Amino acid sequence: MKKAATPEPLYRIFLPPEDQHKIKFSRYYFAAINDVRLMSYAPYYERCNVRIDFDHEGKIYKVEWQNE
Repeated sequence: MKKAATPEPLYRIFLPPEDQHKIKFSRYYFAAINDVRLMSYAPYYERCNVRIDFDHEGKIYKVEWQNE
């Protein structure tokens, strides 16, 4: 498997104890500078700088990002 260029804390899901069982799935995106779009990427194969965690109802629970 190719190593991702994404910083490890972003794509490695670590949930604090208070967040466990609250997040159903995460989506990974690449946000380019001066661009309004979020491009979807797989976290382990491409460069991503935004992770959006969704709760069990499909609503956004938490957003994390890395500055470039």
